[in-house]
Amino acid sequence: YIYNGTDFDIRLIQIEIAGCATPPMGYVEIPPGGFYERRLLAICRGDVSGGEAVFYVPKLGVEVRRSARVHVKQFMAKVERDYLNEPVEALRGLPPQMPMMPRYTELIKIGRWQVVGEIEGGYNKVFVCEDKDGRRGVIKLPRSAFSRGFRPRRIPREEVERIKREGEILGKLQALRREGIKHLPEMLDYGQVEGLPYVVLKYYPRGNIKRAAGKLSEGDALKVVYQLGATLLKLHERGVVERHGDIKPENVLIDDDGVVVLTDFAVSAGRAAEITELRGTPGYFCDQPDDRADVYALNKLLVELIHGVGAPISKLGMPLLRVARKAARCEDAPHMREYVEDLKELLAYY
Repeated sequence: YIYNGTDFDIRLIQIEIAGCATPPMGYVEIPPGGFYERRLLAICRGDVSGGEAVFYVPKLGVEVRRSARVHVKQFMAKVERDYLNEPVEALRGLPPQMPMMPRYTELIKIGRWQVVGEIEGGYNKVFVCEDKDGRRGVIKLPRSAFSRGFRPRRIPREEVERIKREGEILGKLQALRREGIKHLPEMLDYGQVEGLPYVVLKYYPRGNIKRAAGKLSEGDALKVVYQLGATLLKLHERGVVERHGDIKPENVLIDDDGVVVLTDFAVSAGRAAEITELRGTPGYFCDQPDDRADVYALNKLLVELIHGVGAPISKLGMPLLRVARKAARCEDAPHMREYVEDLKELLAYY
């Protein structure tokens, strides 16, 4: 075999991979002592009736295929059980962020919530707030209410409907949270005061995952994207949302334990037929009307968590690159189920 113009030997050894393949399969071994010595990891794909095993030498991009009977269903279930809701240690160590404090925030009180500081928002104005018991939350209000100071009664219908729709979606997400899915935001309050709609979510003082862009290992980045993808797949399957529509680093929050939480469902839709206008953030936007738009954005997020915002997909090494290439073009992006299955397989490396 030749890699970057240099010869090296690969030896196939018959070995049983417990719980993954039957009968014993081959794996790649590089003679020790040379520059190309690496930690050896293997991955198999197929079903209980048979299939093809695919092995890689990480970093080198060498791929060896052998026919084999492959058992993966039990392994897949184990991956989901082990990684969904699991903290990411590199995120747990991030210090809290302080909110911005514009002068007029002390004058704003919505229902039982007193605004104490502003944080960066997208389609809406977003503030840190507290109730009389000192419980902190994040309140989302229509942006146009702040065009000249705080004027809550001059709000376009479109903005009112957007917050109301997001509140309804967030209400549906709470059922999944009660089932133990930690990657969805906790809603504390939702309503309307004198024509001003609002949504209050749990406050996540560690901020969003953009802080970690370019700082995560391949394993941690893969875990984050798998967790988000598996959560979205559940939402798609239950008909809660057909597409999130605005996945980006700013919309992935970090809780106190280092668990990622997907937020901002302002442009989400329950069914493709409900989507009358496609919106999103440049660089992450894909004009597919279904879950393929989310796959494309998650794939961009995967690259950026490892190599930084705006990094090209070509910076990824094998075997990660092999999966990422499939979702790198909006028009060719796979559906979420296929993408999540690919991520599950990759998790065997880390």
